[in-house]
Formats: sequence, structure tokens, C-alpha cells
Amino acid sequence: MGIVRQLIKNCQVSQENLPLCQIHVHCVIWHFVLGSENPRTITVPTGQRINFSFDQGGGCGSSTGYRFETGENLTLTWPTGNSVNLFSGDGSNEATGFGCYYNNSAGPINLTFTINHGTARRDEAVIFTYTLSTGNSGCSLLPVEYFNLTISKISKNSLIKFSTASETNNDYFTIERSGDGISFDAIGEIDGAGNSSEERHYEYTDDNPQPGINYYRIKQTDYDGQYSYSEIRSVVHEGSQRVAISPKQTQGLLQIATGMEDYALAVYSSAGQEVARYVGLSGYQTIDIAPLQSGIYFVKVVSGGHSETVKVVKY
Repeated sequence: MGIVRQLIKNCQVSQENLPLCQIHVHCVIWHFVLGSENPRTITVPTGQRINFSFDQGGGCGSSTGYRFETGENLTLTWPTGNSVNLFSGDGSNEATGFGCYYNNSAGPINLTFTINHGTARRDEAVIFTYTLSTGNSGCSLLPVEYFNLTISKISKNSLIKFSTASETNNDYFTIERSGDGISFDAIGEIDGAGNSSEERHYEYTDDNPQPGINYYRIKQTDYDGQYSYSEIRSVVHEGSQRVAISPKQTQGLLQIATGMEDYALAVYSSAGQEVARYVGLSGYQTIDIAPLQSGIYFVKVVSGGHSETVKVVKY
């Protein structure tokens, strides 16, 4: 219990009969273990701040002597999908660090801490200590909290609607659009509310969407230039192209966006050999070409007398 007493010094213990690393106190001590407590979510009530620190070395189930390898990292994510990289491994240093965030929103916010192992199947553990306290004391403010981002097709236009539950130092929103869900371009801008703890609603009309699938996201920029992104939503606009296939470069998954019913899809190699076929498809579909070797392929969709072919790169 020595390390626990050291870590919870100046904290009032509510229970001491729990297993090591699971003692619930005003500063809660816990650790990540791949497949066990990873990831871990902590709720920060409104008007409170979280002070946290983490240490990979020594005691309480931590992995003394281990190092985060290249490609392994520890991240903090909040409900908007935004994330902060707290530590990145290079094989030379144990994971250590600290941070502080303040919840200035109208409601509680769940923060999720995750060890991302990548291709390494390692069981590194990290002692993670935190306290929840009232008021801010030089901590970073949690960003805009989004909800209800919707994209609707109105005639030949895309109507983008979104709401915020709260805003902190919010300067403006940028509406971004993409044809493949990867590379986005700015198409419009809306002023933010600065600081707000009330629900606010925004909308923007894209009067020149692309034929096929259109992906949209919202970029939120603070007064100090820091920014974050919303989740991504999409809508399909028909033109001469009745099928949208994305992304054009993929490790495996392809999204098929179409309003056609009862269509067939075939995948051909660059040599013209059919390597995969799907029949009896309708509407939106996801296919997986991960088993195929890296290279150029042609995806052909056929419905009745109509057919379309799209080139994709599998890497």
C-alpha cells in the first residue's frame, strides 16, 4: 500500500479495502492494461477541472522496464471525436506526463484515455492519477461540444445543420466538403458565439454540391487559432453519375453510395481479371477488398442496362 499512500497524499480516502490500483478516493488511481482497463473514460462535471498525471514506471501493475515502441501512443479523446496526443513512443522512454482541462460547458463531458498499441501487441500498463476540483486554475478549456450534425438534400442543394451544447473562446466555424472523405476544402464560414453555455443552432446551404457523394465536416477555430473538427456526414447528389465509390485510395473498405436497387458489383485487376463479385445489392453498401494485393483495381457497378466503372488504389 506504500505507493498508493504516496500517490494519494493529501486526498481523503473513501475506501481502503479494495485491490491495489482500484482504491476510490478524491484522487482516483487506476491503470491501463490492454484488454482490461483500456480505454478508460472519466466524467468531468460542469464547472470542474481534471488534473491528471501518468507514469509507466514502477508499482501498481505498471510495466517497469518497458517502453512505448514507435507507433504506440497515449491519447485523450472527448465526445466530439477530437483528440490530443499525450505521449508518443519511440522505444527509448517510459510514458510520463501530466495535464489539466476545465469543463466550462453546460453539462458533464466524458474524457476517454486510450493506449493505442498499433501493430504491437504489448501489455504495457500506465499508472494514471487524477483529481476533480471546482473552478479553473490555468487549465486548458475543453472545446466546443457539438451535437445533431445533419446533412439534407434539398433539391439540388445540401443543407448543413448543426448545434452546439456549449462554446468556449469560439471565433468561427468553417464548413468543409470532400469528394472522398479524406481531402477537404473550405466552402463557407459562420461566426461563432465566443463563449456560451446555451444550446445554439447553425445552418449553411451548399448550393453547388458535387455529383455523387459529398462529405461534410465542421472546423471550429478559437480566438487563439487553435481548432478542432466535428464528425463527418455525407449526402449523395445524382447527376450523370448514379454511383459514388469512395475512397479512391483504401487499405480495404469501399463505400458504395447509390439509390439504385438490385445491382451487381465486380472488382477487376489492372489486367482485366475479375477478382471479386457481389450480386443482389441495393442502396448504400460497404465492401472489403483488404484480402486483395496492393495495386490498381476497377470497380464496376451494373444495374439493368446502366453501368459505371471507377478506378481505385488498394495499398
